[in-house]
Amino acid sequence: MVKQLTAKPSTNEVKQVPQKVKSAVIKFFMFRKKQKKMSFAQAQDVYLRLKQEKEEEKQRVRAEREKRNETIAATNKSRKKMNQALAKRNKKGQPNLNAQMDVLLEKIQKRVDKEKKGTK
Repeated sequence: MVKQLTAKPSTNEVKQVPQKVKSAVIKFFMFRKKQKKMSFAQAQDVYLRLKQEKEEEKQRVRAEREKRNETIAATNKSRKKMNQALAKRNKKGQPNLNAQMDVLLEKIQKRVDKEKKGTK
């Protein structure tokens, strides 16, 4: 077998890289940086969206809780008023029937109003 002699390239020739290769390498790395920025921006958008959804959920729950508390407070107030009226006594300690009739009248009026709202 015959060995072919090849000339070793000089150090100047090794260091020189064609301009096309340089521009291709630069574009490749620039593209990678853009992708990273885009992926970071996407992750940030997802984070902000999730954070906003959680905040909206908290506000919705808070509003429901306030509404429920207001309803409970109104119910307790009406019960207290009714119990005070039913607990009234005259001088001899007998129940005050006039107050009891007022309580019954209020109950009937509430029921009638509820039925009217239901039919409309």
